[in-house]
Amino acid sequence: MLYKYTTLESLALILKSKSIRLNPLTVMDDLQEAESDDDIKYAQYVFISSWMDQPLESVAMWKLYSNMNRGVRIGLKRKPSKKYTVSIGNSKMKKDMS
Repeated sequence: MLYKYTTLESLALILKSKSIRLNPLTVMDDLQEAESDDDIKYAQYVFISSWMDQPLESVAMWKLYSNMNRGVRIGLKRKPSKKYTVSIGNSKMKKDMS
């Protein structure tokens, strides 16, 4: 399982939209994750959602992401999304359900 600590307000939005919002890598807490030695700043094109795989709860994560007394920890299976492969020069997409 993967786990995410979040506020009740964010949980309500997830349940209402039946989707999880991805954020630009450039606005995440750890700005070093967006650093690159390449000339192109790829982080502006990368969108993520932060989850952890530790089954034991973390007080630090409760404090950072869930407002301690008004938050939740949600979990979902390890590979929750479908994987698509796109070939350059070929408009066909292949869906991988693994």
